[in-house]
Amino acid sequence: MARSVTPAGTSAPAYTTLLRGLAVVERRMRLEEAVQGAPWAAAGGLGLALGLALAARVTPLLPPAEVALSAAGLVLAGIALRATVAALRRRPRLVVARRADAVLALDEKVATAVALQTHHPSGVSPFLQTAQVADAAASLQAALAALPAQIPVQPARRTWVTPLLLLLLFVAALLAPNPLQSYWDEQAALHQQQQEEAQHIDQLQQELAARPGDKDPARQALLAELDQLHHDLQSGNLSRDQAMSQLSAAEAKLQQQLDTQAPGEQAALDALSRQLDAQSGALHNAATALQHNDTKAAAAALQQAGADTAKLTPEQRQALAQQLR
Repeated sequence: MARSVTPAGTSAPAYTTLLRGLAVVERRMRLEEAVQGAPWAAAGGLGLALGLALAARVTPLLPPAEVALSAAGLVLAGIALRATVAALRRRPRLVVARRADAVLALDEKVATAVALQTHHPSGVSPFLQTAQVADAAASLQAALAALPAQIPVQPARRTWVTPLLLLLLFVAALLAPNPLQSYWDEQAALHQQQQEEAQHIDQLQQELAARPGDKDPARQALLAELDQLHHDLQSGNLSRDQAMSQLSAAEAKLQQQLDTQAPGEQAALDALSRQLDAQSGALHNAATALQHNDTKAAAAALQQAGADTAKLTPEQRQALAQQLR
């Protein structure tokens, strides 16, 4: 608290003592405001938490555990904000002096001394002003011991009624059965199913794209349809029912594309197996591997057969090539 310039004849030590006493009173006033305002700050936080809990019942904003944590954070933030305002709010010195006179029964001695020091009235002699300040400082210092009893910081019990009522309503909103919960569970399960179907479609799409025949019009049209479907899903242009219906249709078309290519490929592998079975050595081993659907072993045997052809005569290599063709 800034010290005022002391006029001629005024006791500077006495006024300094008076200001120290007023600083003690002001700190007590700040503590009183912070503590007694805590119930109302908590009520404000609980009011916001109640609104959040009610909103979470009609839309899946947050799970109950996170709503409870948010409520605790709101209450603590409200109390902290109230304490900060109480600590930082400026109070005029004359207001503090009048509060000290009122609670400590000082008959306006402190307020008069502060007014004389602030306004410097010309009709008051310096001697009288010095005596007034010294008397106010001495009276204030003597009365400070009773300050905690005169400015209690404990909130009145009635101030807790509102926050307790809001707390009960919040707990009821958080724990009471929610008739919409079954609907939200169903929507969550449907969303999970939709994600699984989309992943399956994506796998089939990659498998189809990796197969030979890049210029196949039917396959290109199906891939374009899948790209458009994924775009619609991401942008929200489809409802859940529409998305599931189109996903199922696309999956069926993809599976049909894959299944129509499988018999031809299998027939080619069977023919190759029969042709190689008539050979000897590594080629015969490749035929055996193909009959057991072991394509890795068949590839290794064919590589070995390629290495073995170096031992054949040119006529034998030509005959073998003709058979494999």
